[in-house]
Amino acid sequence: MGPVWDFDLSSTTVTRYGGARPDGWVIFQDFGADPWKPPFWWRRLLANEGFVEQVIRRWRLLRNGALRLSNLFHVIDEWSALLDEAQARNYERWPVALKVPIGDEPVAFPTSAGEVDEFRSFLEARLSWIDANINWLRPAGTVAPDEAGGPAVTAGGSHVLDVVVRGRHNHELVHRYYNGIQWSGWINLGGDLASAPTVTAGGPHVLDVFVRDSHNHELVHRYYNGIQWSGWINLSGDLA
Repeated sequence: MGPVWDFDLSSTTVTRYGGARPDGWVIFQDFGADPWKPPFWWRRLLANEGFVEQVIRRWRLLRNGALRLSNLFHVIDEWSALLDEAQARNYERWPVALKVPIGDEPVAFPTSAGEVDEFRSFLEARLSWIDANINWLRPAGTVAPDEAGGPAVTAGGSHVLDVVVRGRHNHELVHRYYNGIQWSGWINLGGDLASAPTVTAGGPHVLDVFVRDSHNHELVHRYYNGIQWSGWINLSGDLA
């Protein structure tokens, strides 16, 4: 399964493979010729419906116990207090660690407390995204675009692409992105769309999506700020 320290790849400390983003499944990305690629059996296991059901059941159990957000924040606070004196000595010896990004780290904070707060925010957003999307790990739940629902594509930078479409099964908004190295898998963002979505980019993976809602035919909006998606925002109207 890999060493414990590799959890940093999915915990906002590196940008490669989307590790700094709270959305998406890293395991479904194309690792190409990366010598540190995950073992082949992960995709084999996730193609097995029985295994995936056990994963979903286990996730829901843990989210009501050990992985409840309040429990995780309590552990973070305990460890932060335990390491408070040591972190001060560490950054006196290595002050550059808090001043510039190291390796693939996306952001550098000027204090240890800032780094901890960033991780807390990321963890909350990541758990929320998994809660909303874990059912889509089911092999039978693969998102397929609706022929009448897009796609809409926008470029937020050189070779940085975002695609949104209306899903075929439940007419939800689904999203896929290219980070300049590889494509993500399809990400279900929910909703009940009556039209194909449109999307604009204000920067790399900074998105605004507009679509007609199926319930009252109103214009609705959702945005991605580079860290997490907003909820649906009703802009009203009666669209034909």
